[in-house]
Order: sequence, then structure tokens, then C-alpha cells
Amino acid sequence: VPLPYGTLNLALSGSSGELDYDGQTQRGLPFASTTRQRILRHSVSYAYPWNAHLTVLAGWHEEKRERRISGRGAVLGLDEDYRHDYGTFGIRHDATWGAIQAEVLLGLDGSQSVSSRGAIDTVTFPSGDGRGLHLQGQFPLSGSTQAVHLAWRPVLEYLHTPRSASRPYSNGGLPAGTINQPETRRWSAGLGLVLIW
Repeated sequence: VPLPYGTLNLALSGSSGELDYDGQTQRGLPFASTTRQRILRHSVSYAYPWNAHLTVLAGWHEEKRERRISGRGAVLGLDEDYRHDYGTFGIRHDATWGAIQAEVLLGLDGSQSVSSRGAIDTVTFPSGDGRGLHLQGQFPLSGSTQAVHLAWRPVLEYLHTPRSASRPYSNGGLPAGTINQPETRRWSAGLGLVLIW
């Protein structure tokens, strides 16, 4: 959306699939399994052209993520639901060969909910202090500069959420102990093909 002194950008994305899980149990023991994951993201950002090649970016980004970690052996499965809000700040460099962009993500608000059928009733932890870095490029195919064209978009992202404080939990409505969410470090990389008009 063009504005007098810049551009307002709206974005929506989603993904779903099954991944390997290499983590730990609530007691801190190593545990390997699989996890089904679904992610929905939406964001609003403002792009201010600093000069002909450099654009300053600022915005808000929300991610909702569902994870269903499969149990194995005597270890029960775990359901996790996340919501994270981030303020985003960055720059984009535009050139004839394409563009590169770097943004810092600063946690504003969020929550994590955990449950395990037959063992842990739903527990919710506040989670507003995550941090991250998002890098992406955009490179037109075959040097295309037409109004409508295709471009490659490589993406690399790192997100970190610190260990949560412990919270009491119940099993079937009866007090059963305390629980916390361990520290999370998440790297993701991808390569996409985008249509630009």
C-alpha cells in the first residue's frame, strides 16, 4: 500500500508438516521422536526509503505455532501451542541484481500452552521476551526487470526463547507438581519462488 513517505506492507504465510524431534523430557532426559507442526504468521510493516538503494523497515509480526510431539515407549506425547508477538526493525538494500534484507525481531508479548493427555492438564506460560534475526534475499530470474516477474527468495531465520519460570500443573484436576518450558533455539532456512507485480 503506497503512502506519502513510504509503503505499508501486509504479509500472511503458513506451513504444515512433520519433523524429527530431538529434545528432552520434562525431567531433562534426551528424547527423540517426531512432531507434527503447523505455523501461521501475519505481519504489518512500514518501509521508508532512506535513499535510492536503502530502505528502513519497522513493523509488527505475530506467529502462532502448534506442535504435537509423538510419544514413544514409556514417554507420553506432548501438545504445545505458541503465540509470539514481535516488534521488527531492519533495513533492505536494493540493487539492479535484486535485494537483501535483514531484520531484528524483539519479543513484545506471547504465551506457550502445554498439555499431555492423561498426565498434564493444560498449563500456560507467559513468553514475551523472545529474540530473533530474519535474513532474506530476492533475486529476479534471468535478470528480469518487468513489472510482473518471478524471483528467487532465500530465507534464513533464527529465533530464541529463554527457559520459562516453573508453574504448578495438575493431572485430572489434582495437583501433580511443577513444570516449565525449556529454552528453545530454532533455526529455519528455505528457498522460494515468488511472483512480483
